Formats: sequence, structure tokens, C-alpha cells
Amino acid sequence: MEHDGLSFSEALHTLADEAGVRLEQSHLETTAYYPDSAGNSSDDSSETTPKTYIPKNEMFKINEMAVDYYYRQTRSYPLAIEYFLGRGLTREIIKEFRLGYAPPGWTGLLSHAKKNGIAESSLVQCGLAISRPENKLYDRFRDRIMFPIFDTSKRPIGFGGRGLTKEAEPKYLNSPETLLYQKNKTFYGLHVAQYNIKQTKSVIIVEGYMDFMALYQAGIKNAIATSGTALTDMQARILQRFTSVVYLVFDGDSAGINAAQRAIFVLAPYNIDMRVLILPDDEDPDSFVRKYGKEKFMELLDHAMPFTKFIIEKAISDKGADSPQKKSATIDYLVPLAQSITDSIVRQDFIKQMSEHLNINEKTILNRFKHQETSKDKTNYTYNDYGGTIEGKFMRMLLFNPSTIKDAKQYIIPETFTDLFSTNLYSIILKCHDANPELNNLIDAISDPEQKRIVSHLLATGYNEDNIHEDLRYTILRLQKKFLKNRIRRNRIKMKTDTENIPVLMELIKEDSTQLKELETQ
Repeated sequence: MEHDGLSFSEALHTLADEAGVRLEQSHLETTAYYPDSAGNSSDDSSETTPKTYIPKNEMFKINEMAVDYYYRQTRSYPLAIEYFLGRGLTREIIKEFRLGYAPPGWTGLLSHAKKNGIAESSLVQCGLAISRPENKLYDRFRDRIMFPIFDTSKRPIGFGGRGLTKEAEPKYLNSPETLLYQKNKTFYGLHVAQYNIKQTKSVIIVEGYMDFMALYQAGIKNAIATSGTALTDMQARILQRFTSVVYLVFDGDSAGINAAQRAIFVLAPYNIDMRVLILPDDEDPDSFVRKYGKEKFMELLDHAMPFTKFIIEKAISDKGADSPQKKSATIDYLVPLAQSITDSIVRQDFIKQMSEHLNINEKTILNRFKHQETSKDKTNYTYNDYGGTIEGKFMRMLLFNPSTIKDAKQYIIPETFTDLFSTNLYSIILKCHDANPELNNLIDAISDPEQKRIVSHLLATGYNEDNIHEDLRYTILRLQKKFLKNRIRRNRIKMKTDTENIPVLMELIKEDSTQLKELETQ
């Protein structure tokens, strides 16, 4: 069976690569995961990337070539222009942001690049082409509306592509991680919004490209977009450089509300004054501004809810407040957030609002808070003890880069861990990741206060992601070795009491020892 000149297997792998999805093996591998420095697995089915990087200035030039190519394609494909105009964008905006179109077909950009003397391997490094082990290369973006992504120096670093048809999978496809583009450090539109953010001393954060475009075209020019991904610790640090006032403006559906909730937990430790605007009637910023205009939007923004009020009401909605037990659960949920707030006045006001909303004496909540404060040494010791372990480091990597989970879970299962705490926490992370790849629902899914405190600390501590793929490889290797050593030890102890099964236990020990020896040499 072939599809556009590809065998079924090749087409399947290509589509998986484009979507950033690894095809699962039929069983869990017992060898360690070894991503290379670009984050690619050593598995033969993965996308190959040259081991020698081209200079960044060359990558900028190649991306600039691609921006120009996609922009000029709109002249040959009227459907692209019709899409932009149909979404309410003017030709001036299309030109200013150099919006484009990646035509159908497998090698349009590759052929254009070849005419310009650009090596195919360079396109792969820039995330513009996909290379298969059979030495076949294909354009990554095909039949998609293209949104060039620029850094704060207005240089192109990547792309976001939206499928033109309802059948397009995925609907939105971003560039993969490259030397220039890391999605956890990038805001769409910051290259044009940075000056206005400093002037207005505030920033409006929306989710999608078109949300940003609609606000910008309406004259609201201090907005930026997360490109549909959850806010990260690195992005919080970037925001700190520009402003201390953040408006979170997300869709009115449950996904938008959950995204705002998670953003609050990420931004709270950075002493950022957050306001939350959840648009009515399941509107998004794009549809709302086009329907009601700038003035109505700004009117709603002026009445955006302080993050403390929003998160308390959300917690009460989720946990309940019609019984002492539910009020207690609500407080347990909110206390880790309060602990992460570094400004004592803001924290005190937050506790006061909790008292008013829950109709509980403020002293009672303060006693609960102080009780956790008095056990702070124990809590910090628990966190420091856990955060310094290989298990804690592994969890922190997953929390700050959820895209690593799809690879990690092929080599680490909950039972790999030698402690119950990590087994339970990892199980929750995997379950949440299956439901939401960005882990927007993680905080809600954790019911154990100790787990919630440790996760909050992990999020607040941050993680240097410069070498995260190499760190992941090393960490998985250590966890596998620790698991094997622990199982060998348990089976040796078992041999002393289970004498009837000594031959079986000896064989198991031998197998584990062989695997351990192989891992020790890697």
C-alpha cells in the first residue's frame, strides 16, 4: 500500500514525525533511552538529524529564505489569502507578519532551497524538512497556513502551521526544537509587542496565533501568545524582564479555564500581578474582538478578576465548600499556592480572601497555614531530600518539559521506581499526560497535600533545560540501574526463605545481573 509515493510504513512514520509523536513499540524496551544532543532517539524509526550543527547565523538565513518562500506562495494559492481575509485579517497585517502558505506536495521547499544552494541536511536542522533512514527527505509543512515566529530581534526562528482542511492532523503543527527555537522560551508576537508592553507596563497573554492577530489588528498591541502551549517557568522569567502586570485572557471553555489555573501556579512565585479574564459564551479573543470590537474587549479587561479571587472561586467550584471536609480540602489545595507567593502582603491578603470566601475565621486558616509553616523544616527537608534524588530530578524534567514524557514512559514505568511516593506521583503524571499533553490538569489531579507541596516546590525551583535531553538519557539510565540493583537485592533476600524456588530466583538474578552489566558499560 502506498500513499503519495510512500509505503504505508513510511507514510505512517512521516506523519508521526510531523506531529511530534513517537510510534510505540510492542513492549517496553529494557535498554536505556539515548537521545542525541538534538533530542532525537537512537531508535531507527526516529527522525535523523546531522550531528554537526550549522552556525546560528546560517540558520537565520535559511529561515528567512523559508519565510519569503511561504509568503510568495500565497500569490499562487488564492485559498490561503481567502482564509486570512475570511478570518478578518487585512492585507496589511498579512504583509506585516509575512503570513504565508506551505503548498501541498512533498518537496516544494526542498526544491526551492536546492536552487538557492542550501543543503538538505541544513533544512533538517532548521526543522523545515524531515529525514528518514532511507535517505528520503520531505517538507515538514505541507498544505498549511504559515505563521513565522520571530525572536525579540525580529529574526525568524521557527514556524507555526495550521491545516487548511478539517481533516488536517494535527490542526496546528509547530517547528520542532532547534538551536534557534525552544517553545518553552518563546512567545508569539513578542518581537512587535515588547515596546508596547514596556510602555503600558502590562502584557495580555492569549493562547493562539489568531487571538494575537485579532488583538493586534484592533490596536491592542501589548498582547502576546503562548501558541497553544502551557506557560513555563522560563517564560515567566522572560515576562519579569518586561512587566510585573499580566492579564491572562483565555477561551471561555474548560480548557481555557484550566490553562489559566495552571498559569497562576507557574507565575505566582515571580511576584507577578495577575488578572484573569475568561471570555463569556465560550468566545475566544479572536472571535470576541471581531464580534464586539476593541472598546468592549478593553471594558472587560478593565474588570478582569484578580488571580487570588479567580483561583479561590475555582477551587471552591472544584472542591466544594458546603461541608467542613470540603472546605478543608479547598484550603489544602490553596495553601501550596499561598506558600509560593513571595510577597508577604500579597500572601496575607490571599489568606484573608480565603477566609471571606469560605466563611471561616481568618485565624483558623492562619493556624492551618502556620501549622504548615511550623513544619516547614520537615517540609523543606522532605523536598530537599526528594528534590536531590535521581527520582526528584526525573520528575522535575517531566514537569518542565512535558514533551519528554512520551519518550520517558517507554523506558520508565511506575513500577521502575523503588519508592512508593515516586511510583504514585509518576502514575498521576502519566495519567494527566494522556488526558492533556501539557499537564494543565496536574495540580487538580493531585489530592495528597505532601505530593502537591513537593510538585509546587519543583515548579517554583525551575530547571536548566539547556541539556535536558542529555540529562534525560543519563537519568533514565540511572533509574534503570537502581531498579535492577534493588530487584537483585530483593531476590537474594528471598532466597533465604523461599528455598523451593532458589533455581528460579537464581535465574532471575542472573538475567538482571546481565542487564545491569550491559547498562554499566553504557
